[in-house]
Amino acid sequence: FVFLAAGGGIYFLGSEGRKAATAQKYLMRGNELYTNGALDESIKLLEKGFKLDPENSIIKNSYTLVLGELASRHFANGQYEEALTQTEILN
Repeated sequence: FVFLAAGGGIYFLGSEGRKAATAQKYLMRGNELYTNGALDESIKLLEKGFKLDPENSIIKNSYTLVLGELASRHFANGQYEEALTQTEILN
């Protein structure tokens, strides 16, 4: 896989590089959705990013934050099983 950078440089991405780049896109969009209050959509993208690049601490932190927010929301609404499910994912 080859792509041209804005500066005109040519970069080669192997399979791992493509995964990391895709995970980064999921992170950026997931964080944008989170900022706009769309937690359900955000978590789906952050989960995809985390699965692609589980060693990326920034993705892991964002994923954990949104899981915590969802758990809090479920708990506040009396949805205790859903809240528990969200917190179990963190373990």
